[in-house]
Amino acid sequence: MPHTDNFSRYFPPSKDFADCGCQVVSFGYEQVGKWGDYPLPGHPEDHYFCFSRGRILATYVIEVLTAGEGRFQAEGAEMVNVQAGDAFLLFPGIRHRYRRKAETGWNKWWIELSGPVTEDWMRIANFTPARPVLRQVASPVLLETFQELAVVTREDRPIQPLLTSAVALEIIARTRGAIERNDTEIDRTMGMVRTARQLIREQTANARIAWEDLAAKLGVSYSSLRQVFSRMVGLSPGQYHLFLRQRQAVSLLRNSDLSITEISDRLGFDTIYYFSRFIKQRTGLSPRELRSGEKVAFPLRERRVPQIPSTPEGNE
Repeated sequence: MPHTDNFSRYFPPSKDFADCGCQVVSFGYEQVGKWGDYPLPGHPEDHYFCFSRGRILATYVIEVLTAGEGRFQAEGAEMVNVQAGDAFLLFPGIRHRYRRKAETGWNKWWIELSGPVTEDWMRIANFTPARPVLRQVASPVLLETFQELAVVTREDRPIQPLLTSAVALEIIARTRGAIERNDTEIDRTMGMVRTARQLIREQTANARIAWEDLAAKLGVSYSSLRQVFSRMVGLSPGQYHLFLRQRQAVSLLRNSDLSITEISDRLGFDTIYYFSRFIKQRTGLSPRELRSGEKVAFPLRERRVPQIPSTPEGNE
């Protein structure tokens, strides 16, 4: 059910929030009608600002407009229009200012966050002061996540830092996900990387992959594929291929009845010497050490099926 009432909640620092690494500093929802006063009352003094001077916070803030229009400006950038569906981001130490458009008013959710985990997630989401305005990210699932946080932080219920922090981080993830759905270039790139990973998985047993041929199937040069793949996966295509070979080798050593020589042959190694050297370099253990170090968690015995005693005819 859509939220309709104005509210703002501010949470004092706590050890529980600190342990989570994500402190929800404030959270709320506001509706400002046409020609209404702005900012609305009810906020701490350090959060008020006049439009002419703007404001600097020591926290991260995500503001998502659900109706109306307004204006937003971050230090060093031009003032821009924002409208329903858009979001704008506030960063620690960056002066900013914003206001609703008097002719339309606006409705918006906001959440204010701090802590090392928050900082990491904002970085991973690629949220930067250079791009503070995010266009048309207010997806239904993102707004539902804000609604969920409103329920979790209800005034008549004790705050639950672990759950509150988890939902707050989900808001970061949902906002980033909405950007990717709206960005056709990102979508195309992710599709190419998914296909590349599948092609590499299909060649796990090949000691060598013709990388230029694989890239040609995707319509790009290998240098372009390597750059994009490394950025999105965190490994180069070659490193990813080695990781898959290592994972399959270790799994077969631990979980199969194949001999070490048979595993080496299955994975396309020229000799068992090269296979052993590969495993030793990747895991620090030899294939024999990996296999002998595994303890059988339960005895593999043939289970006897209980026999039902036969009964003489007429005595059933």
